[in-house]
Amino acid sequence: MMEDKDSIRKRILAVRNAMSDMDCMEKSARILKKLDKTDIFLSAYKVAIYASYANEVITYPLINRATFLDKGVAFPYIVSEEKCEMIFKYVLNISGLKPGKYHILAPEEKAVTMEQPDLIIMPLVAFDENRNRIGYGKGYYDRYLKAHSNCKTIALAYEDQKVERIPADDNDFRPQMIITEEKIYE
Repeated sequence: MMEDKDSIRKRILAVRNAMSDMDCMEKSARILKKLDKTDIFLSAYKVAIYASYANEVITYPLINRATFLDKGVAFPYIVSEEKCEMIFKYVLNISGLKPGKYHILAPEEKAVTMEQPDLIIMPLVAFDENRNRIGYGKGYYDRYLKAHSNCKTIALAYEDQKVERIPADDNDFRPQMIITEEKIYE
C-alpha cells in the first residue's frame, strides 16, 4: 500500500528538522553551487525565490548572487490565505524582507509586484525520482503555476527528502528540475 501525502510529509519533515545547522549550511552551499551552473538559472532575468525557514535549503545567498548577475529578485507574498493565493514582490536585499504569514520572511506589502517571473525557485517537503513533489499542503505554488504555466521551475531539496514514490494527482505541479546536494533530477 502506498504511503499517503500527509504521512510522507510528517516523516520527511521529521528527518529534515533533525538536521544540524552545519549540515543545512554545507548541503545548501553545494546545492546553490549546482544551481549557479544551470542554464535555466543563468538565462533567467526575473527570479522568484522562496524565503527559507525550518531547515529548508538556505536561499538567502541567492539574493546577492542574482543581484550580482543583474537579475530582478522577488519573494512570495501571500495575498489571500483563504484562497491560497500568492504573488511575488521585488526585494533588493534581505532587509527588504519582514516576518509575514506563517512567520516566514516576506516582502512588505508596498513592494513592487513581479508580473511574471522567468524562473521560480520553489521549496518542497518531499519528492520522488520523477520530480513529483509534496509541499506543505496548502497548494500556493500549484495554484500560482496553473495560472502562470510558462514560468520555468526549479525545486531545491536535500537528498534525504527523496522518497520512493509520491502519490501525485492532476492538481500537483512537477518542477522542471530538482537540485539536491548529490544530484540534479530533470
